[in-house]
Amino acid sequence: MTTVDSPSVTGLQIHTDWKNLRQALHTVGMTVARTSPIPALCGVLLETDEHSLRVSSTDYQCTVTTRLPARVTTPGRMLLNHHELTKLLTGLGKGLRTREAEDMPVRLRATDDGTGQISAHGYHLPVTSYTPEEFPDLPRAETSCAELDWTTFTHQAQRVLVAADTDREPAMPALSGVSVTVTPNQLRLVATDRYRLAIADCPATTHDAEQTVLIPAGLLASVITHLTGQRLRIGLTESGMATLTTETTTVIAAAPDEHARYPKWERLIPTGDTTVRFERNPLARAANTAAALATATESDAVVLRLAGDCVALAPVVDDDLETVTAPWYPLRSGTIEQPMWMRFHAERLADALSTLHTSTVALTVTGSYTPAVFSDDDGLFRHLLMPMRTPRS
Repeated sequence: MTTVDSPSVTGLQIHTDWKNLRQALHTVGMTVARTSPIPALCGVLLETDEHSLRVSSTDYQCTVTTRLPARVTTPGRMLLNHHELTKLLTGLGKGLRTREAEDMPVRLRATDDGTGQISAHGYHLPVTSYTPEEFPDLPRAETSCAELDWTTFTHQAQRVLVAADTDREPAMPALSGVSVTVTPNQLRLVATDRYRLAIADCPATTHDAEQTVLIPAGLLASVITHLTGQRLRIGLTESGMATLTTETTTVIAAAPDEHARYPKWERLIPTGDTTVRFERNPLARAANTAAALATATESDAVVLRLAGDCVALAPVVDDDLETVTAPWYPLRSGTIEQPMWMRFHAERLADALSTLHTSTVALTVTGSYTPAVFSDDDGLFRHLLMPMRTPRS
């Protein structure tokens, strides 16, 4: 049986539908704790206005608020256990056809003794509730710096996230975030783990001078999974937290570390050097094959060979770049006057090529032991890889 902590709900009664409520709980769920020494952080705050229900969650570092249409009979506030409410709502949809479940009316209200209750399909079920006043004060979204297409943003964010530092305790906290910079008519996303660097540019409508915010990579991955919409607004709160707002939802996030400063990565990008172009698909397949063969020989490295108008990829065996022969692929454009043999981490090279999406991609290099930049042919996405040193280099 559901246990109610205390009579803690102020007067509220709303009517909505199963689909919208389920989506809202899914959206705010990215910041809800399953267990916490602060019970209120396991809750979802429900607040009403005239024609909608506002649903919020927070873990102090991040706040998510989303709106859904609702008929408000009695306005008020409720703080209900998110996990329990989600399970009850899911259970109420069992045994129904998908369309029947999605359209099913749902009522949320405060009972006479002040606790929460969910009603649907003839069932009336209590929900664990907490005192709304125990819920942290939520930060307020401030001015927007840029607006852009949501699909474009999610597409580019997924690509740069490959390069973010995912260690649980990164040596540099800033590298566990994605740097988001607003410049005139453009939004730039940057991520790095010191071994690779991904840069993506998105056309945007900008409203302010240049601004940079740092968004935790794990949170950004959740945001692009949980949120939906057509347009995205990015901004800053007065305290410097990043805001991401779609038509119905706002996410407010603190940087991975309030003192974190993103490294100056621009100096790593080679300029005015040799650039060649090749077909992406054949080399991406060759990278996956070379990575698999490297693993089979207990190696973690592959060698990218450039000579004349051809390129090849082979696994590195016993730290020898020349042991394995591999097929050569013709370059689409450009010529290498002096042969280059660049040793890369096998999985990182395969990842880099998988993030490129144009049929022809560019490779900019300066030498065998300096950073190499792989980029889409339209120049909107670049992936820099640091080469691995060989025992003789």
